[in-house]
Amino acid sequence: SPQKVTMRLREEYIHEQKLKNPEPNERPTHAIRRKTNTSGIEVKGIENCLVRLSKCCNPVPGDDIVGFITKGRGVSVHRADCPNIQPEVLSDEDKKRFIKVSWTGNNRSSYVATLRVEAEDRKGMMMQITTVLADLQMNCDSINARKLKDGSSVMTFGLEISGKDELKKAITRISHIPGVSSVVRTTN
Repeated sequence: SPQKVTMRLREEYIHEQKLKNPEPNERPTHAIRRKTNTSGIEVKGIENCLVRLSKCCNPVPGDDIVGFITKGRGVSVHRADCPNIQPEVLSDEDKKRFIKVSWTGNNRSSYVATLRVEAEDRKGMMMQITTVLADLQMNCDSINARKLKDGSSVMTFGLEISGKDELKKAITRISHIPGVSSVVRTTN
């Protein structure tokens, strides 16, 4: 009806006028959203920027870390020993894109780190390793195992951890299992 159309146009006009000339004490009708950094990383000299933990090396609290300014994806945080950010693999332009980063006290609850275990291939080996992880109350995000031609096996464990100290405990305990020849943290 003509009355409804007139009322609708009036409402739109009033709304536009309020947007153009807001009253000084009036708050905006939309919520102002601020991003909070949930990664537990502080970027030196920059507040409120996009930070993501690199999947190639999975840094965890306690690791030495470096920031790399990406093109359009904020700052990517790598372990300092990550092979993807070593000077010999970067162009001269990319070498200028590093930025200082550090861990903050407000770290998220869990991070994923990958362990590679080399051991003899025998019955019960996987069970012994997973029992150690269960005793440490660690959750396995992923497990992969394969038998090698020389009679040994290689297993990788993606572990949810809270920091580097927890990872060191797992490495120490697994390395004491009879038949385990090496336990190392890997990059993906």
